[in-house]
Amino acid sequence: MITEEVVENPLIEARIIDDDGFVVKVMVVERNKEYPSNIIKVRPPHGLYRARWVNGEWVEDATQNEIDEKNNIPKQPTPEERISRLEDALLIQIDNELGGIL
Repeated sequence: MITEEVVENPLIEARIIDDDGFVVKVMVVERNKEYPSNIIKVRPPHGLYRARWVNGEWVEDATQNEIDEKNNIPKQPTPEERISRLEDALLIQIDNELGGIL
């Protein structure tokens, strides 16, 4: 039986953040070395649209509207917009049925 010894890589990917917690550069650093607080050795979780380092953790900084826009998800009409469209459609239908007298 062959067993393999797992050797931990001494180098890891880190991120340099600005004063607001946003990534400005990605670099490789030594795993066991201490760095200034603006060099983050924790990788942001997958799925964040705009990662921001806040109070020792990565958080989502993008708003839902920004996320929807990036995903090209059409904005759902508000109830008021839906009612207005229905009223317009009804007025057009009534006008057509009455021969265009409205």
